[in-house]
Amino acid sequence: MEKYFSQGALDVFLTPIIMKKGRLGTKLSVLCKPGDVKIFAELILKETSSLGVRIGYQNRIIALRETAKVNTSYGPIGIKIARLAPGEPVLRITPEYEDCKAAAKTYGIPISRVYQETLKAAEALQESLEP
Repeated sequence: MEKYFSQGALDVFLTPIIMKKGRLGTKLSVLCKPGDVKIFAELILKETSSLGVRIGYQNRIIALRETAKVNTSYGPIGIKIARLAPGEPVLRITPEYEDCKAAAKTYGIPISRVYQETLKAAEALQESLEP
């Protein structure tokens, strides 16, 4: 999956499926920009046992994202702030997983502990961000 992300995939996921004749299989889904379809189709054909690639186009609506850092007892942790549009209320604030993971490893604690503390620190920030 890392190879797909390094090539510019927007998302990559695996889904367990039952194929024809009841065989178990895994569906590889790669979300990418329309201009990158050929790159990923070729990569899938070269890197997997698949003999074909199904391509579908979908519209996508995404929330506006801002980034910030909040201070925690484990150091500064990045957060993503989601809104529908500039000046709109905050939809949600999400701690950056990689920052939480690194802090958890440094302090020898569960990621969930860092995540929860980051959410608490973000609550105060959220109040100041509301229009």
